[in-house]
Formats: sequence, C-alpha cells, structure tokens
Amino acid sequence: MARPNPNSLDIPWKSSDLCPCSSGQAYNDCCLQPDGLPLWVVPNLIPPGAITGTRNTKCYMNSTANCSTKLSREHYISKSILSQFDKIRSMGLPWHDSEEYKEYGIDALTSKVLCTRHNNSLSPLDEAAGHAFRQFTEAMTYAIK
Repeated sequence: MARPNPNSLDIPWKSSDLCPCSSGQAYNDCCLQPDGLPLWVVPNLIPPGAITGTRNTKCYMNSTANCSTKLSREHYISKSILSQFDKIRSMGLPWHDSEEYKEYGIDALTSKVLCTRHNNSLSPLDEAAGHAFRQFTEAMTYAIK
C-alpha cells in the first residue's frame, strides 16, 4: 500500500518537536522519514536466544516449541491501554449473573495463557499498544480542536 502524500495531511509534529514515539529524540532525528511522514519501527517480538524446543501445553504460543516451563499472568488486553481508563466496566460476559455492569480492577483481567518466555518477548508490544492508544487519543483531541 502506498504511503499518503504528506502535503495532504495535517501532521501535528514539527521536526524539532520531541518524537511521538517517546524516544526522547527530536522528531527529525528519529521517526520522521525523508518522505515527510513518520515511521516507527516495531520491536522484534521473537524470544531471544536459541529455540528451547519446549512446548508448554498451557502456553498459547506452544506451537512454536520455544516456550519456558513456567506460566505467567498477563492481561487479556494490553495493561498499558487498560491503565489509561479510570474504570473497567463490562456487561453480558458468560460469567456475569445478570445484565448489570460489573467493575473490575486492571489486575483482575489476567490469566495464565502464556509462558514467561513469550510474555516477556511480547512486552514491547504491550508498551507500543499503550503508546499508540495515547497517540490516537491525542490525535482525536487535536482533530476536534
């Protein structure tokens, strides 16, 4: 897919602003590409080191045969996104008794579905999701103004 024409977009960052990727560098020195559009590099999500050959049967990624033996507790939805809400409310889930809303703390929305090796390697994705969500929120605020 072709990248859009930067002249047709109202990009909110100036080249001297801090980069929206939170690197601490100037936008011009970080994610601003020669075509005038931002480009953020996604981190490598493959666990480091040699493939373990282990298939943890309770790990969602067990088909990779690259698991650790211990499971971790991780959030169903990115913790960095969930932490941006004051309250987490849901209704109509199978474990609810009625049609009433239930409030949950962020730590209640976890389960053991990944081994620690895969959970650790996916942590940068959680951070990126939180950052993207903040940027979308800021973009919506900017567009409304």
